[in-house]
Amino acid sequence: MEQTKRAIDIEPATLNDQELAMQAEPKIGKFTVKTVNIFNDLAPETPKTSEAPETTPDQETSSNQEARTELKYWSDEYRDIERAFQNVKNKKNLKEYEIWEADAARAFKNIKAAENKAHFESMYDRDAFEKLPAVEGGMSIEATAGYFYEDRIRDITMAITNSGGEDSKKDQDQVNGLFRLVVDFLDAREDSKLKNMDEEYYWRNRRNKHNAVIEHFNQINDIARKYDQKPLIFRNLMTNDFEYDKRLDYSGETNARAEYDRSSVEGYIMLAWSKEYNYEKDKDGDAPLDPNQSIVAQMHARGED
Repeated sequence: MEQTKRAIDIEPATLNDQELAMQAEPKIGKFTVKTVNIFNDLAPETPKTSEAPETTPDQETSSNQEARTELKYWSDEYRDIERAFQNVKNKKNLKEYEIWEADAARAFKNIKAAENKAHFESMYDRDAFEKLPAVEGGMSIEATAGYFYEDRIRDITMAITNSGGEDSKKDQDQVNGLFRLVVDFLDAREDSKLKNMDEEYYWRNRRNKHNAVIEHFNQINDIARKYDQKPLIFRNLMTNDFEYDKRLDYSGETNARAEYDRSSVEGYIMLAWSKEYNYEKDKDGDAPLDPNQSIVAQMHARGED
């Protein structure tokens, strides 16, 4: 039987998957915490000058079990942080938010480091093991960063301007280009006329615009790290251009992980560009969205998802 495939958000988050730069390393539980700037890329791997010693099957099994134990620890930690964050009353408090953000970023980086050491037959097996999505994506720590978009984009712009580097103009043009892509995405998302005329093209166009926004977010995150500034979102997010086999996703976790990032991006956009978002909704006669409820939740209530 031919496999059924569709494209969903399963591109791995683009944090570099090398060892973190080593400094003093305190312990949380039984695992080491890397005390580096958690918003920077992971340090590049040092080239090996000699071949690694051979390992026995028993050693490989033991090593993989240890890596999986570590991965489970940090996956649980990430979920617990996201869940606990839902109880924060004032999510607009930058000082408090950044404490939660730093905790989530640290857990996620340790997840990526543990993934490098653990072996799984496929990404479906990995996602079933990690079970990362813990909350509705539009209410995640990642999405909530949208409240602080203006401050962070200003700091990134100032750092680029003050650097005087040869890449400064190119980097600033990249930063400036995000808003246009956000508007294009919102236009595509709310284009009910196109949807009625050619629904297949509507979904393809919407997906492409959505991917363009996510990729641009990731590029600006990388630029922010380059200038030692806080990224717009503490981790890079998944795009929606990967071939997906539903039969292999036996747990549904790969699909859930994809939806989590998609929803997080939409939640971020709603908070950072609320006027533009509500304008797009009003153009088609829909009531403006409630800023106290996530986009995805409201869409679900209206039967639009």
